Parts: sequence; C-alpha cells; structure tokens
Amino acid sequence: MEHKTLADGGPRVKFNLIRNGAVTELFGGSFTSERFLDPALELAAALTELARCGATPVLPDGMVAGNGAVLVKSGSVVQTVDYLVVSKSGKKIDDPIDPEKDVCVVTRFDSDKWEAEYYSNSDSVVPTSDTPLHHCILAAHQQFGWSEVPSATLHGHRLESLEDAERLKLPCSPEETLFSTPEDLRALLRLMGRFPYPANKVYIRRGHGFFILGKDIADAMDTFRNLVLPHLGD
Repeated sequence: MEHKTLADGGPRVKFNLIRNGAVTELFGGSFTSERFLDPALELAAALTELARCGATPVLPDGMVAGNGAVLVKSGSVVQTVDYLVVSKSGKKIDDPIDPEKDVCVVTRFDSDKWEAEYYSNSDSVVPTSDTPLHHCILAAHQQFGWSEVPSATLHGHRLESLEDAERLKLPCSPEETLFSTPEDLRALLRLMGRFPYPANKVYIRRGHGFFILGKDIADAMDTFRNLVLPHLGD
C-alpha cells in the first residue's frame, strides 16, 4: 500500500509541521551536550547498525525505511518536560548520519490536529514520518498502566508480515494501512493494549515493519540483537 504511494510520488510525512527554530536555540548553554548531543549520538549509532544489518531497506522513493526516537528532559528550571529526539525523514542508504544535522527535537505532537512542532538545525531537515507513532507509543504507559516506562523506540521495515509474526511468536496487528496516518497509529496502539510492555518489547505492524520499545537506546538495541537480528536472513 505505502510502496505504491511512494512510487507514485506521494509524501512520506503526512502530518502538519511547525518548525520553531534550530536545536541550538532550544538547548542552550550547558544543556546542549547532556540533553541533545549524547542521545542523538546514541540514536545515530543504533540506526547505523540497523542499516548495516539490513533492517532498513530502501523504499521506492530511494530512501531507507527505518527510524527511531528517544525521550530527553527539557532541563527547564521551572518545569521539566519530555522532548522527543527523532531521526530525520528521508536518508539515502550510503549517507552517514550526522547527529547534529540529521536529528530533530519534537517538542509537541497534537494527535487531534495531526501536527508536530519541532526544532532542527536546517530548514530542510524534518522529523521522521513515524513521529506520531514514536511520540504516542512512548506515552502509552499512561493509557495502559504499564509496570515500566519506555523511553526509546527503534523501527525497521523488516518482519512485517503475519507469517513473520506467527513464526517468531511476536504480536502483530492484522490491519495494513498507509504509514504516518491516524489509522497506522490506532492499529499499533490497539496491539500494545493487548500485549503490554515490558513483557513484550517487539511489535509488528503488518506491512510496516517492527517497532521495538526499550528503557533506553541500549536496551532497545539489546532486544534488536537478540530477537530481531537473528531472523532477518530467514
């Protein structure tokens, strides 16, 4: 479904975007490294490994299919809130990920307006098309009352069929939808409501791929290496 849309020139990002400035404007002074660059480096390293392992294939628009996100604290002395560090939308397979240039910080996502506010260090760098899913599943513990709270997600476009899920005994949503849409998000949330984290850490969206939840990037990568990577060649 999504492959045909991209082949026909359709957009990856299907939500409204409001860019509020550069990341350096958001994380000033001593918070820059601690609040942004360190998690951005971790995320870039994780996505580089996913690509090297074949978990992020190239889609018909010529860009890789995979992304990730990690929660960071705002560091405000008045009120600490969670921001979402996400990979950018659209990357060619051989392009290295520059954490300072190729990563965005999403400060708000409105699921009613289907709209994201974000910061990036270039006008041309926008959040991954799966931002709505990353944002909402990392807040899903509030809805489902999970015993642990995840702070990182990784996503690749492999292991995306019902047959894959049955073979690996992983939870899978039966619906196939366009990516980056409310229907896509609702299908994933329904699945997570039935199969709670952390008893489950890998979820398959039919036709879209796997989503991994972790307490941090390192935990999510451990799950990838142990539960996903061994089956990518099957």
